Amino acid sequence: MGCILSIGDVHAEGISVGGIYTSLDVEITAQQCANIEISVYDGVNLIGQEPFSGAGGTNTHTVPLTKAVRCDENIRVEVVCTDTPDCKESKQTGVLCNPPLCCLPLNISYQDLGCVGASTFRQIEISVSGTIMDPDCLPYALQLAFGDGQLGNTQFISSGSTINFSEVHSYDTSSTTSFTLEVRFPSHPDCPPQTHLLSFDNCATDCCPVITNSTVVISDCKPGCQRTATLTAHYLTFQSPCVPATIQWVLFDNSGTNVIDHGLSKSTGNPGPLVWETDPLDPAGSPYIARLVTDFPDGCDDHEITFDIPACSEDPQCPQNLSVTATEGGCERQSPGNPLSPVGRRVDIEISGDFFTGCGAGNGPTKLRVEYGDGQVETKTLPVVGGSLTFGFDHLYLGSGPHTITVSVIDPSPCAETATVTINVTKCDQPDPPKVPCPDAPPSWCLLCKWCHYAVQLDGKPGFCKNRFWLTLIAALVGFALFSVLQGWVTITPGNEWWENLAAGTTYLLATIFVIYSLWCGPCCMTCLIRISLIFFVLYLLIGLATSTMIWGGVIAFLIILSGIITSYIAALYLCKKKQKEEGGYQEQLDNCE
Repeated sequence: MGCILSIGDVHAEGISVGGIYTSLDVEITAQQCANIEISVYDGVNLIGQEPFSGAGGTNTHTVPLTKAVRCDENIRVEVVCTDTPDCKESKQTGVLCNPPLCCLPLNISYQDLGCVGASTFRQIEISVSGTIMDPDCLPYALQLAFGDGQLGNTQFISSGSTINFSEVHSYDTSSTTSFTLEVRFPSHPDCPPQTHLLSFDNCATDCCPVITNSTVVISDCKPGCQRTATLTAHYLTFQSPCVPATIQWVLFDNSGTNVIDHGLSKSTGNPGPLVWETDPLDPAGSPYIARLVTDFPDGCDDHEITFDIPACSEDPQCPQNLSVTATEGGCERQSPGNPLSPVGRRVDIEISGDFFTGCGAGNGPTKLRVEYGDGQVETKTLPVVGGSLTFGFDHLYLGSGPHTITVSVIDPSPCAETATVTINVTKCDQPDPPKVPCPDAPPSWCLLCKWCHYAVQLDGKPGFCKNRFWLTLIAALVGFALFSVLQGWVTITPGNEWWENLAAGTTYLLATIFVIYSLWCGPCCMTCLIRISLIFFVLYLLIGLATSTMIWGGVIAFLIILSGIITSYIAALYLCKKKQKEEGGYQEQLDNCE
């Protein structure tokens, strides 16, 4: 293997003069080469060159400079093996500077001078020493930060080559016995503080709270079928030189879940005991662990109580203090949307009492029977509750005068509790139904029979299936036309005049349209027309038989037309009743319009 050279870090060497350096330390690794030469360039100019022998391995070589350089200044370093000139290496780099020599390494030590009487304070003597490397760094200002929020006196050093001072400080050990000391350099802000950990025993005896007794009491079932636990801790008040401790309950269920993170807390500076009632607890979380922890001071043992929450299982109880009140309200119609419905007075009713609907398998809502005194009875169901409850509802009285409201218990049974109240209901005036404009036409499903509708109007009101003069006249003409066809009075023959054939054709066409139209329309007015037309037809038929003027040759035509009329009559009657049921109220509107 031949010669190999590599260049490592390049550091400024020695003490700076005005922030510049006149020599560099260059790290060189040389293999298979004993003699080297190092050259330094500031771009293209050679500013330093030095040969070295015995350069095998990794060594740091100092190269004097003809031109001073600053920290981080960019230079080029070349190294050549003088034994093998073809073996050389070059590196472009910045000048690395050593930490400022003004930041001194210090020796920090402390001595325990013992407790201050019976207090919690311990006296510590702190000593600091060191050597000043560069006289140009004078003067120095040093200050101690004791780690408990207190600062020492500033120490000024303006001459000499050493640093040596000490200071005594009293530490309060009631809450902690470990402190981080700092030596700061106010005169040299670029120098980081030097730290030292102080650790010693506290000066007080055991300052943890003394728990003398603790109990837990499980409540009876409360509203909602739940129980709570009341925890009580008895303790001794603090004694000097200790300061008051702070204790607090924390609750966990059987899975270790922190059910209540921060219960009631108390200072041992106040007289005990510490009593805390928990929130309602789920029996499924049993057994619970109530832990009395010490928030202050640190390092104290916890005190624990384990307890179970039994499930609630109680039968419903009869209501107590049952009462009922009634207050008159305003007048309103029984059916607000119907102007024909009767008017009554609304009465607001409230029932109050203490209710317990039970827990577990036997629980259930309380059911009350309410008799309103007007013949009406209603059952009211209360939600599952335990405790006092007031709930309200109302009732519409159509009659006036005194009415006694009676409330009794249906479930649980038997319960003898009842409550009554009598209210004198003031009479409400019964206003006449409001008059509304009469409709211009029957409902939409009867629009195809408008001609019949207009024919049966009376006093400006549309009639509906009513026998009026024009309806009777039209029915008589229709019945006569049908009878004429049956008799053969209206026929189409070549011997007729043109106007006779036109009249016959028109009669046949109108009869056919009448049958088809009656099958298609089917409203009530058409039903009336068909009914009256049949009556007239039968009347004409009887007259024809009595006078022997009936032509039996038209019997077949008569039967065909008659069957169509009967079919249309049945269909129209069915549709009329169906539409009356669907639409409803149209005749009432006609009776109360103007």
